[in-house]
Amino acid sequence: MSRASIFDRLHQRLPEPEPEPTLDQTRTDYDPDRLRLIDGVALTSAGFVGNGDIPEPAGASLSESLHGADGYRLLVHEISDLPPLSDLRLKRLEARAVRLQQLLQAIVIDALMLLESVPEDSRFDVILTAPVRSPEATDILTRYLQDLFAETAFGERLGELRVTRKADDPHRLLGVTEEGGMPYVLWICADSLLNPEALAAPDIRTLLSQASRGAGVYPGEAVVALLAQRVLPQQKCFEEGWLLGKGVTHEHSARASLRNNQRRKELIELLQSVWVNAEEGDEPARMVIDAFALPGRAIELGGAVIECWPGVDALEDAVALDVSCGWTGEAIPALMLVMAMTGLGADQEAVIMSLSAETSSEAWVLRSFHRRAAQTEALSEAHTKENHS
Repeated sequence: MSRASIFDRLHQRLPEPEPEPTLDQTRTDYDPDRLRLIDGVALTSAGFVGNGDIPEPAGASLSESLHGADGYRLLVHEISDLPPLSDLRLKRLEARAVRLQQLLQAIVIDALMLLESVPEDSRFDVILTAPVRSPEATDILTRYLQDLFAETAFGERLGELRVTRKADDPHRLLGVTEEGGMPYVLWICADSLLNPEALAAPDIRTLLSQASRGAGVYPGEAVVALLAQRVLPQQKCFEEGWLLGKGVTHEHSARASLRNNQRRKELIELLQSVWVNAEEGDEPARMVIDAFALPGRAIELGGAVIECWPGVDALEDAVALDVSCGWTGEAIPALMLVMAMTGLGADQEAVIMSLSAETSSEAWVLRSFHRRAAQTEALSEAHTKENHS
């Protein structure tokens, strides 16, 4: 479906639907450790991510108004040409909320297009991650999405619309509450660090690159929409999409206290623990990293990857978010998933790594359902031939 036809649906107020006797699709028994990732889109300072395309990394530019703790102007990754603010009330509430509203406006049509992949007889939940402090600003963002869905044919299939301030582990965040949830879930995630309040957060200040300090990340902004399916225990395989299994977290001593070979060893152990049950010679087709520019990360990653997968050049082939579009705060978890999926072949698989923390590293794998189904079919055929021989 074209963007134009989706746009028409945004402005077509549907008649009140007649009540239909439909089965309640709310369930609580989804597998908490498995998600099927279907599709996703994102907008960053580098450009639009989706439809098989990942834009080339964008260079940072000198901010006119933002300064680091050392007093120097900051280099930032800013998205240009965002739509005008649709709700002026946000201007008196919170600067960050103003930017998040504009980011949401920029992605909504593409987010709606993702829902075309949901079967017509299935319903979905929406989870919005937006780090807004003001309850009134949160209500405005929520109402914006509620009204948007109500004006389209998707409105009658919308289940819960839940808002979170922080992007938690994907399985926890996209999981259901005690009341249950729908089979499909659309995760919309927006954040911008291009405001003094966000930059003042201690966890952000420690990561930032400053003129007086050198290594570090540049603040950025992004908005992401990701469509996933919650998986029931009895659902083992699908024809399309990728399985996101539970991530592996590896705790270790502070990176600054370890030598390069020790850091490399820690990372090798993490990669070996997450890349399991793979055929000999199998290597990921893509790697996505959250922080490449932090001190020592490139060295430890490059050494660990060449040890585990000689055919993969982490320094050349990995997608590093901080290099591509800056540090995008709460949008990072969803953005890493979309970067890993976009343009990935149906039978290809990817590794996602979070290296930004000083005393831990985390990794996930996207497993191809298409590839697993083909392997299962090949084993079944071989077994059948063996029985007939």
